[in-house]
Amino acid sequence: MLNKQKTAYCFAGLWLLTLGRVSGTAHPELWLGFGWSVLVQGAFLFIHDNVFHWMHLVNFRKCKPYLENLIETQYELSRHGL
Repeated sequence: MLNKQKTAYCFAGLWLLTLGRVSGTAHPELWLGFGWSVLVQGAFLFIHDNVFHWMHLVNFRKCKPYLENLIETQYELSRHGL
């Protein structure tokens, strides 16, 4: 779901880049600079979020047995009124 935002960043950057290449546009260098900055930001956020999502999945798989044991212990304690 969040990758849609990053895709929107990239498309907005591409739109600004094309706006800077249209003849007759005032300050084309400015539009090109805006386009590249938004495009690079979107690409960085896309890569950054995917890397951290992958790291979260790896760490969750490592701690899943511990968490299941903890939940089971809490359930047993609550059953006995503790």
